[in-house]
This record gives sequence, C-alpha cells and structure tokens, in this order.
Amino acid sequence: PVSASAASSPVAPVEEEEASAVDYEALAQELVGASPLEIMDRALDMFGSEIAIAFR
Repeated sequence: PVSASAASSPVAPVEEEEASAVDYEALAQELVGASPLEIMDRALDMFGSEIAIAFR
C-alpha cells in the first residue's frame, strides 16, 4: 500500500520527446531481404522499451 503522503507528493514533469516522422516506405525498402533478427534489432533500436513483440 502507498501512504497518502507518498501518493500526494509532487512529481517532476515528464519531458515528452518530439516524435519524428518515419518514412515506412523507405524503411521497408531498406529491410527487403533482411533476416528476422535484423528486423527485430531495427525495431528495438527505433522503439526501445515501447515495443511489444509476440511469437506464435
């Protein structure tokens, strides 16, 4: 449980990163013939901890 004083403590504002436009057409052309590992590496580089990967 969180104490009331901890829950009401001021929090530093989160600085939002500027979103950069991704040219998905160019990215697709760049990754033609890439291995699944290369594609996953690129996705992790681009999206970091914001990515979700599922295996079936």
